Amino acid sequence: MKMNKKRFPALALGTLLIVAAAALLFYNYYVEKSAGRKAREISAEIEELLPEDSGGAVSEEEGAVDFEKLPELEIDGNSYVGILFIPAMNLELPVLSGPEKGNGAAMPYLRRGEEGFMIYGHNYCNQFAFLSSAASGDEVIFEDARGNRVTYSAASFETLSKTAIDQIPVKDYGLTLLTNKNGSGALQVLYCN
Repeated sequence: MKMNKKRFPALALGTLLIVAAAALLFYNYYVEKSAGRKAREISAEIEELLPEDSGGAVSEEEGAVDFEKLPELEIDGNSYVGILFIPAMNLELPVLSGPEKGNGAAMPYLRRGEEGFMIYGHNYCNQFAFLSSAASGDEVIFEDARGNRVTYSAASFETLSKTAIDQIPVKDYGLTLLTNKNGSGALQVLYCN
């Protein structure tokens, strides 16, 4: 059977696009898995560097974490302020002091909003992809670089347009977590008290 010369470029282009899509899918899978592996390694390093007599949890009277004054730990050229634990989602994630490039680029980080700080994480399955599944009252724990732990509870969840990021009511909550919603550009926000 002879191939029509007019159809060959379309078939070649279609094949090339399928191969490119498969390569992109594999790349995204690889980045997500390596980010999860790196998060576990960094969390373990942070825990090893924490002082043994850290004083434990911050009491209710002391209030929430002061994100302006967090100590930092330097690991692999990146500055980390602590570890975020969400037991109901089986998450333990190191938190960078700000957005990083290179080997820290796929980790959650502190993001300054107009009203305060939030922790931004990627929508990877091993990070914040399932924020919307948090139930009211789920524990969310932040442990700073001194070993002080503050336990929050999930209060509410909402999806916002990406242009509303500076209107997130950060100051009304002790801790705010956010990520991008897969494919839509919308923001998913979990508020914790």
